[in-house]
Amino acid sequence: SEDLTDGAHSFQVRALSDTHSPSELSPPFQLVVDTIAPDPSTLRITGIHDDVGNVTGNVASGGRTDDRKPTVSGTGTSGNTVTLYVTEANGQREVGKALVVDGKWTVEVTDALNFGLNVFTAVAMDTAGNLSPHSKGYGVTVTTNDGVGNFDLSMSQSAGPAINTTVAGNQNNPQVTKLANGNLVVVWQSYISDYSHYDVYMQLLDPTGKYKIGREQLVNQVNGDSQDSPQVIALADGGFVVTYESWKWDGSSESVLARKYNSQGAPETNEFLVNQTTYASQRSPGGLALKDGGYILSWHSDQGGGSIVQRIYNAANQPVTPEMVVSAGGASKEWGGPRMTLLGDTGWYLTVWSGIDTKNDVLGQLRKIDGSTAGPILTLNTTLDGHQNYPNTITLKDGSFVVYWDSADSQSIGVDIRAAHYSFNPDTGALQLVGTGDFIVNTTRAGKQYKSVGVALDDGGYMLIWGSEGGDGNGSAIFAQRFDAKNNKVGHEFLVNPTTWGNQGTSAEAGHIENVLDATLLDNGNIFVTWHSNMIDPSGYGIEGVTLDIDAGFYSEFTVNTIVKNNQQRASTTELPGGGFMVVWESYATGNWDIQGQIFDASGMPVGDEFTVNSVTAGHQTRPDVTILADGKVVVTWHDSSSGVDVVRSQTYGYSYNDTGKISGLVPHNGEYRVNATSGANRAAQVSALDDGGYVITWQAIVAKQWAIMMRHYDSDGLPITGDLLVAVTSVAESSAYYLSSTTTLADGRVAIAYMGKENGSDIKFKLYDPQTHQFGPEILANQTQTGSQTAPGVAMLTNGNLVITWDSKITTGPDRSGFSMWARIYTPDGIPVGNEFLVNTFTPGDQLNGYAIARPGGGFVVVYESVADQAPGAGTLGIYAQFFDNAGNRIGQELRIHQLEYGTQTKPDVAFLEDGRMFVSWTDAGVGDDSGSAIKGRIIDIDTTLNLGIIPQVPGIEDATQFLAADATQGSLWMLFDDGSASGLLLDSAVLSSVRGGAGNDFIAIKDTSFAMIDGGDGIDTLLLDGK
Repeated sequence: SEDLTDGAHSFQVRALSDTHSPSELSPPFQLVVDTIAPDPSTLRITGIHDDVGNVTGNVASGGRTDDRKPTVSGTGTSGNTVTLYVTEANGQREVGKALVVDGKWTVEVTDALNFGLNVFTAVAMDTAGNLSPHSKGYGVTVTTNDGVGNFDLSMSQSAGPAINTTVAGNQNNPQVTKLANGNLVVVWQSYISDYSHYDVYMQLLDPTGKYKIGREQLVNQVNGDSQDSPQVIALADGGFVVTYESWKWDGSSESVLARKYNSQGAPETNEFLVNQTTYASQRSPGGLALKDGGYILSWHSDQGGGSIVQRIYNAANQPVTPEMVVSAGGASKEWGGPRMTLLGDTGWYLTVWSGIDTKNDVLGQLRKIDGSTAGPILTLNTTLDGHQNYPNTITLKDGSFVVYWDSADSQSIGVDIRAAHYSFNPDTGALQLVGTGDFIVNTTRAGKQYKSVGVALDDGGYMLIWGSEGGDGNGSAIFAQRFDAKNNKVGHEFLVNPTTWGNQGTSAEAGHIENVLDATLLDNGNIFVTWHSNMIDPSGYGIEGVTLDIDAGFYSEFTVNTIVKNNQQRASTTELPGGGFMVVWESYATGNWDIQGQIFDASGMPVGDEFTVNSVTAGHQTRPDVTILADGKVVVTWHDSSSGVDVVRSQTYGYSYNDTGKISGLVPHNGEYRVNATSGANRAAQVSALDDGGYVITWQAIVAKQWAIMMRHYDSDGLPITGDLLVAVTSVAESSAYYLSSTTTLADGRVAIAYMGKENGSDIKFKLYDPQTHQFGPEILANQTQTGSQTAPGVAMLTNGNLVITWDSKITTGPDRSGFSMWARIYTPDGIPVGNEFLVNTFTPGDQLNGYAIARPGGGFVVVYESVADQAPGAGTLGIYAQFFDNAGNRIGQELRIHQLEYGTQTKPDVAFLEDGRMFVSWTDAGVGDDSGSAIKGRIIDIDTTLNLGIIPQVPGIEDATQFLAADATQGSLWMLFDDGSASGLLLDSAVLSSVRGGAGNDFIAIKDTSFAMIDGGDGIDTLLLDGK
């Protein structure tokens, strides 16, 4: 009747006879009671191994993989059994079990992971059946392209030449489909003013969409009057059908024609009349391919006051039905024609169109292909006010469908794209709304978003792509947003068109131009998008096309701030534990400047809501800075003018976590506090983490009526170790230079503080601070050129222990004599220069300034800065650029443009490397902004993949195997001389090196006593010397 305690227990029994005589005791029954759960401290997931594709090896938490059946490893208590779970969009499921042997376990996932974010957790069970809590989550994103961020920042992902060969006049209304053999066919209409009519053209492309197959072909045979509004559908036999409008072909006004082609693009038929009703107009045709090789054509007919009419053809191209009226009356011909989607193998299909009631509702009907059932006319939009136009639809992998359209409703600022997702019961024909109703697709709300198209993805989700009026700052643009199967956004809304000058698509409701873009899924899982652009050919509009990586929303430019009222500016960023990052900035949303913040996960998606950092809200709170500490907490600093005199304030944060162990929010640690103890003006603070968990804060202050750099040292609990320490008297007031001081912690624990000092003009100096003695070393002058002005210092510790100082300089001598230029110089940890100062920027006209340096975890460093290198529509304005250098200061790769939207000014960059080696850059966009004023923009970049830098070395000392030669060094027997104009060579004499890439230009490569697996000279004329000869 009493509970047994944990431990060993022995049970024996004896029997009593009728006379109550006892028997002997039975043999003992031994039982060990164990109710204590396994020790959770030993249970961890330590790695996920990818052995699929070009990028293999361990996938860091927060990383990406194309291996849908990876091997997962971890640690635990020997003898326990580990059950591995994965949580993804459809919920949590078990994916394997393993016995812990010698403290380690491994599970090979056999049931393929779904695409998208997958978070693994483990549960341990001991021999008594006790279960541990779930381990900390280990999240990876499963994708068809695991080289996330492999976005060519030199903009080689351009559209290439126009798809159209005929360039006279305007080419409009492109439509595209993928054929059974993987090739693409694009159709469009061409208007030549000399003939005053449209014709329909087509062009075959290879499966990548980059190369033309054969020549451009004229589709219509009768060309005395206009033929326009083409649509193309791929058939089951490998061929395709083009359908289009034709003026007076049937003796009336507009009629619907079609023409069938084989897979090689050769016509199998003459053009033929589809409609049987030949009075009034038949227009806006659309098509749907059937599984049996047949197809359905649908169009708008003027009969009955506006009707939707269809006709079915078999695989032999013969009509099997007469005209069928789907909807008698009530259909609009101005706001998009009928569009159809096949609902899997159910025998049903859906037609959608725009109504002509006062709201132009999105209408639809479900029908069986065999004609046995036709459902009622459905209203598919749930937002019922305003106007709903240009509906379209796609079927997803699970058989459900999504309908999407333009919506000018009461919630729209201009015109939005809305969508509704429905599941479908093929037995009853009943629909069920997925979610609570239709929803707004676009993040950019200002202006008009229009004429969307959709593509169903292999992971069960979908991509919607649409035109945006002014979305890129100059004319019309094309944007896209990816969704998972439950309508959750996957990645950010992103810009599709590489060229932001001129019009990509058209927002005007021009007659016969209702299809400004189209898209199709490629065999490799990417998407081909085509639209008409007035910048792609020399005469009017031409047909442009690009291939989209479906993961582009993860590493394209995006808006950081959610609150868009007034201006947002001066962002600072830092990495977070688990692969995410945090951004803080100034916001004028309340009419005073406040410090706002937002945290993001490893995929770049926001975690929680935007929040206000400062608790004091009177006056202005400005100039924020943020950094991560050694124990993972983050510190934010800023200056506060609420009392009439600027004071420096700070706030430290820890984290809250969700059930999977992922960061779910921030938790203030010890409250907001004042940093400076001295009175007077104190402003422009910077914070740097120390190795012991503490940190130092530097700022600008008035000391004895002179401007100076001050510093205060804090321990890991946020308690001050020192009072206000004078770093240096500078006599430099707060000015347009973004960084007045900058700090970094060196390998030996000392802190390098770089700052501006006023001499003849202004110079860049630095000191070393010893956190043990609280003493500063001597002042060191960084810049060798001392004429003109040197401003905006930056400093970063490199992986070899050296440090690099950066600054901008306004001088009239040297290689850059036009405005400000970016410079750098490398020093040993003791402040001894390794070489001379060198120019950072490649583009020299105008200004390059306000740079920030950061060390790459795998070696080398990046400098990000402002530059007037933008082309139209941003010519003459500042943009965000970056240059990568090795640890010796040799330039690697080209100067990189970080931002995508070139219109207007982009300023004040900041940068952080994330846990998995990717780089996040933030900046202020005063051009396109966020629909209200300036905005904070950000972008994740995989600089390793972009520049072919390779995998970050994990073995200690491996970096030492690559040595960079100074200008006067003796070169060994194995070396490579780059073509970047530097005098330095690269010594490659280590067995760990397995490949070399020359990149652009003419390279000279010599090898001896090595066994390279790959030698790629890259572009240009390259010379290879074997055995050093």
